Amino acid sequence: MKVLEPKDFNKKYFSSGGYDEYETDVASWISIMARLIKRCLKNGKKRPRVLDAGCAHGYLIAELQNKYGADVAGLEYSDFAIQRADKTVRSKIKQGSILTAIFPRNSFDAVVCLDVFSYFAEKEVERAAKQLSGWTNKFIFFSSIYRHSRHASQKRNPDELRKTTLTQKEYIDMFRDAGVKFIGKRNIGNGGDILIFKKQ
Repeated sequence: MKVLEPKDFNKKYFSSGGYDEYETDVASWISIMARLIKRCLKNGKKRPRVLDAGCAHGYLIAELQNKYGADVAGLEYSDFAIQRADKTVRSKIKQGSILTAIFPRNSFDAVVCLDVFSYFAEKEVERAAKQLSGWTNKFIFFSSIYRHSRHASQKRNPDELRKTTLTQKEYIDMFRDAGVKFIGKRNIGNGGDILIFKKQ
């Protein structure tokens, strides 16, 4: 199986398949997602620390920072995406992979990871879940292209880079084993349910 490189997530990637209307799509759900995170963190710090792992152009962390005052960080594999990231947060985005990135344990109040795990080989997703679990001290907000979803269809949502699709239950069980408990899910209109986990 081909090892994906940062250059694979290039202009073509961000203008095809599910990204063919990227700006319009993001605008339809980003504020809803930011409110969901803020609501879950409402009884915590006044300035919660949030990591978006796989942040693409950084729109979510920009919303969290600029509207809600969160202390944000991003992790993104694609150089192309980082170069085009929102200027207000570009300097806060670290280039790297979830599989190998290093952050202090329990250093974030929330870790967000949306539609990234499908680009890992199946043997890698367990490690990725453990990484996210290690970085958060409270919440994980997670989504992926779930098996049996219409968005997993190469006909409806073509993506030649996609490697893995698991069911929601398989992800819930995996994150439980990684040390976080499933507490609910929300559909915010971005193509799939957001699974919410809390550190045990």
